[in-house]
Amino acid sequence: SDLAVAGVGCGGPWVLFRIPPGAYDVSVDVEGTVKTGKVNVGGKSQARLLIRFPETGGALSPEYTPK
Repeated sequence: SDLAVAGVGCGGPWVLFRIPPGAYDVSVDVEGTVKTGKVNVGGKSQARLLIRFPETGGALSPEYTPK
């Protein structure tokens, strides 16, 4: 079943959440353009999901590469 964890209006480039461990399907709507992704959150670790919207006119940062 689909359960919305959060809905936010955000003018910034980042949104951070503290959510329970699990697998999440993410849907993001920016100015009517919807993109989706999947993320798995571990027990005591961080997870990162990067969804870009270059068609909305924002600048792109370099691709994140973990160290």
